[in-house]
Amino acid sequence: MPARRAWSIRPRNTGNKPGARCTHESLLEAGQFIEVIEKRQGLKVACPEEVAWRQKWISDVQLAKLAEPLAKSQYGQYLQNLLKHGVQG
Repeated sequence: MPARRAWSIRPRNTGNKPGARCTHESLLEAGQFIEVIEKRQGLKVACPEEVAWRQKWISDVQLAKLAEPLAKSQYGQYLQNLLKHGVQG
């Protein structure tokens, strides 16, 4: 008996909920929500470098190397500040 797939391909522009649509307005609202969370908490949402560093999957040196080319951006500065002020996992 062939294995059943636990996933399915959804039509384009379908969100997580059946019938949900991804619109310009919903994308704007999502962006504003993330911005508010980041400002209030002082943390980045969905920062894979931070997750890897806190889980000790990468070292301080590796995080610094990842942050270096991004140093002129807020994201790169955030990564550099993790090394200065953050407490690893």
